[in-house]
Amino acid sequence: MSRWRADVLAHRVDRAALLRRAQAAGARRDVLHRALGEAGAVVDALAAQGLPDRVVAAVAADLFARVCGACPRGWDERSLTRWVVLAIVPRLARVLPAEVSPLLDDLLTAATRLRGQVDLAAWAGRLTDALHAAGDARHLRDLAALAAWRSGAVMWRAAALGAAPRVPAAALAAVLGLDAPTDARAALERHAREPWWWPGEGPGTWRVGGFRGFGGPWVRVPDLVGGDGVRWLVRTPAAPHDGGATVASDPATRWWLVRADRHGWSVRPTRAAEDLARAWFLDERGLAARGVRAWTTPRSYCLHVGTGA
Repeated sequence: MSRWRADVLAHRVDRAALLRRAQAAGARRDVLHRALGEAGAVVDALAAQGLPDRVVAAVAADLFARVCGACPRGWDERSLTRWVVLAIVPRLARVLPAEVSPLLDDLLTAATRLRGQVDLAAWAGRLTDALHAAGDARHLRDLAALAAWRSGAVMWRAAALGAAPRVPAAALAAVLGLDAPTDARAALERHAREPWWWPGEGPGTWRVGGFRGFGGPWVRVPDLVGGDGVRWLVRTPAAPHDGGATVASDPATRWWLVRADRHGWSVRPTRAAEDLARAWFLDERGLAARGVRAWTTPRSYCLHVGTGA
């Protein structure tokens, strides 16, 4: 008998109650059957790797409850719960703690926040490599932030740089994709000063934004106001339903904050335009001294920013 089946039989009363609640919430029997079969395969694979029985039991209990909670919303390729269970949990066998539920909650929360911002598969790969290098999951949150930033979520830059000193050197090198653990901290220190530098990489430029009809954020041509080398203030003429932010002194203009560094970029509306405009007047010589250029071109819906030509 498989480890999964033995666990279900040993806790049949509790498991039956979870199934009834799932069906009452709208989960179909065939979806539950398929989902629990997939979760059972994960548990059996973990057990086959020789994990302590208490860890396997904790994983089995969590996954059964988690699957029953997720199935009323669907269990297919769009389900992040399914993706975490099938794509990440099997890769964490060596670092799974006995209290597994907080770890899975953190993974699901991070994946939910990152969906649409980064390649989740690349993020998961960096994160699992780093956890294996660390040898346990104590630094999961810090490593998740570092993996997110390294995968392109520039909004996580400050959190990632703040988390770096707290993680082991080997894990830091793994999550950043650097070869020598002793070089990782020095590389980050330099990158904090020079956001467009990265070991082994030459000049590069992001083509930021774009026309909304083609997936970008803007319905009017953007105008660059200024920036500090990582953050850039952009304005566009107001248009109905354009999603931008306004300030009381200039209702005919929409304001946007672009964040960009070597690893990624983002565009968000900002209501702090007046303060930022005073602080970030377009000082091309000052920015050039930091090795950063930003520019727009006539009739283009994109902002170009980086160190390339």
